[in-house]
Amino acid sequence: MNELVNRYNKENPDGVTVMLKNNKSDDYYTKLSTAIVTEEGPDVAIVHASKFAQFVPAGFLDTIDHSADDAGVKWDQFNPNILGRTLVEGQHYAIPLDTHFGVLFYNKRILTEAGLLKEGEDLQLAPGEKAFMDFLQKIQQQVPPDVAPLAVPDVRIDTYWLWWTLYSQQKNGGPMYTQDGRRAQIDMGAARKALDLEVTLFNRKLIPSGITDASQLFAKGKAATIFLGVWITGSYEHVNGLDFGVIPFPQIYDKPGSWGDSHTLAFPKKEHTDPNKRAAAVKFANWVAHQGSVWAQAGHNRLWCPKWKRMRSNRWNTARIMLRRPMTCNIFRATRDKDMSTTR
Repeated sequence: MNELVNRYNKENPDGVTVMLKNNKSDDYYTKLSTAIVTEEGPDVAIVHASKFAQFVPAGFLDTIDHSADDAGVKWDQFNPNILGRTLVEGQHYAIPLDTHFGVLFYNKRILTEAGLLKEGEDLQLAPGEKAFMDFLQKIQQQVPPDVAPLAVPDVRIDTYWLWWTLYSQQKNGGPMYTQDGRRAQIDMGAARKALDLEVTLFNRKLIPSGITDASQLFAKGKAATIFLGVWITGSYEHVNGLDFGVIPFPQIYDKPGSWGDSHTLAFPKKEHTDPNKRAAAVKFANWVAHQGSVWAQAGHNRLWCPKWKRMRSNRWNTARIMLRRPMTCNIFRATRDKDMSTTR
């Protein structure tokens, strides 16, 4: 994102300067909400699609339909599944930037030595709970005790992502709220089934307990597989000696699915919005969305494509259902010449 901001500041012909401020994900939304309430919010901010159910009713975000046409935004060039998550009562509240979702990374060397992968082939797992358990148990029997069959940290939210993935794959799973968002709609049978499987994975040490940094464990060759988001792909590609593959998370139950979310560029509400700043912010956000090849280097999947109707890849049609959790957090402030100063 730093690269994109620097490029925009050099290349845009409108005299607009974008100031980038990074924040840790742990307290990002707390800080962003506070800034909006105190009229110190940025002109454009990263907001996950899963947060719109909270931010829009709270009045934290502005619609941008009145600015989108002038900024050259063409809504039919965005993935419709994700675009729909930024629409509230037919109004656009953000420009979608990416989608990111949980997948299964695997260490080719470990699986080959364990007799579970032939040299030069990709991993293919049969669907079903038994097939998945058998696969992990075979790894456990063949690898040293300090190698995790499946790495999932128990100190972050990853265990919830895994539970939600297992829950959403079931026929009666998926939605957690009624369509109007006013009442819980969790299928307790499906929820318990997903939880029971996850607990079993831990109890049988197929997911060893006490993992604090699963991504590093996998990078060091101490995990045969790992359930993690696609954003880590670029990092793994730069690890010397790490020969890895990646597949969608296996279908354990009735239908394929995995946890997913989407970064969007949204526009915090202000009591007095400068129309020039808003126009500059929307134009910048639209430009960033067009730079999919650069943003994809962070491991996220682009959502803007002028030919999306002809694309049918798995990467393009993922993440229909979103979970509420921030991952990468950035705040952007757009300024125009010297008369548009910024505040922190």
